[in-house]
Amino acid sequence: SFSRSQIANTGLNHSFSDAKIDISKNGNIPEATAVGYDDSFTGVFVGEASIELPKWWNHDASKSTAQIKGTNLLIGSGGFSGTVGIGSQSGVIAARFGDFAVKLNAFSISFLKNAITDCSIAGKLTLPKLFKNGNNENDGDVEIDISVMFDSKGNFDITAISKDGLNIYFKNFFHLTIKELEFGKTAGKFFVGVGGSLIFDDQCIAKY
Repeated sequence: SFSRSQIANTGLNHSFSDAKIDISKNGNIPEATAVGYDDSFTGVFVGEASIELPKWWNHDASKSTAQIKGTNLLIGSGGFSGTVGIGSQSGVIAARFGDFAVKLNAFSISFLKNAITDCSIAGKLTLPKLFKNGNNENDGDVEIDISVMFDSKGNFDITAISKDGLNIYFKNFFHLTIKELEFGKTAGKFFVGVGGSLIFDDQCIAKY
């Protein structure tokens, strides 16, 4: 078996138990030739591998009903190639970022020589009770659709857009309506972005 190791700088880790090994620099295994590696490639081909999400995604295995797997992986001198995702499984991958819970029902990242060539990640984001939906004034959790972008340096961007708006009320102070919410990680730092409108209460303004 092969111990866990990281894919490029993504924070994704892979491990596997069976592989086809290529140690010759004068010839190639067919799987390497098929995706453009030259004869100098040395490494392994893995039909299927186990994949772990980055630690800072706080993967919730108890609420996940699908597994992330790597398929048709080439790992070696030419870099990492293959696809990481949930494939045709019908379940979800659950994670948590602070008070924000995420459930992903689509997860697929394709690599070619360490570069991400395709990324398709989508699901739902559950907002804490501080938020209220524009058409529903109860105190329950609010769930909205999200899309996720991921790059080979470990940066990611989660974007949520609400047509109706997500409302935060601070009594006698302000009313914030969020149309777009974005958070992620870039250059080693986490960020949050908000788009919408902010209306201060008349009583609050009168005090000043």
